[in-house]
Amino acid sequence: MNSFFTSDDFQKIIHVSRETLDRFKIYKSLLEQWQKSINLVSPESLKYIWRRHFLDSAQLYSYIDPNATLMDLGSGAGFPGMVLALMGIKKVHLVESDQRKSAFLNELARNLNLNGHLNLNQYSNLKSSGHQLPSNQVEIHPKLIQDIDLKDFNIHDSQNSNHTIDVITARGLTKLDDLVFYAYPFIENKGYALFLKGKNVPQELEEMKKNWHAKIDLFPSISDPTGIIVKISNLQKVS
Repeated sequence: MNSFFTSDDFQKIIHVSRETLDRFKIYKSLLEQWQKSINLVSPESLKYIWRRHFLDSAQLYSYIDPNATLMDLGSGAGFPGMVLALMGIKKVHLVESDQRKSAFLNELARNLNLNGHLNLNQYSNLKSSGHQLPSNQVEIHPKLIQDIDLKDFNIHDSQNSNHTIDVITARGLTKLDDLVFYAYPFIENKGYALFLKGKNVPQELEEMKKNWHAKIDLFPSISDPTGIIVKISNLQKVS
């Protein structure tokens, strides 16, 4: 992996604005600062942050409607969920049970001006008064994935009171069969999952298919020649 892959290289591939690129640089600086006290990513990977972490996460943006509501499982240092919020996904929920990592995510959201979290009363008051609503809503949920409930989410959608989760994302974390198990309650009726995986995808898919029916699409990663983006939709349990 080329250590000379720079922020300029990232911008040429992802085509972010100069302002957004500057916010990625803030992200990098905060990650390096917090990494000294807690293990957010592998120390070696920090040398390749623009490709290994930012590009790897940002490539999912082209598979997602910017107006979607996204839930990122096991967010850790914010990959890919916080990156996708920075790219422009409007509603992002980051699930991270480690309290120290959750603290980092909250601090990161604040520094990147992505903490547009509103409770229902704040939302109603702002809307009725004609004030501008936050363009991005990032919420951090310091819980185990299996303890998450839709009631935890402030999903403000006046057109559709039953609106839930459109997209589930995760990077690494665990094998596909377990990821699908976690995702199923949120996307069983609609929606899809995008998982950043590695070379073990064929074996993991075989195991997953023993328990789940799904439409599966595979796309090559642009950040890692051995990486695969797994898109899973139309998810149903094997009876």
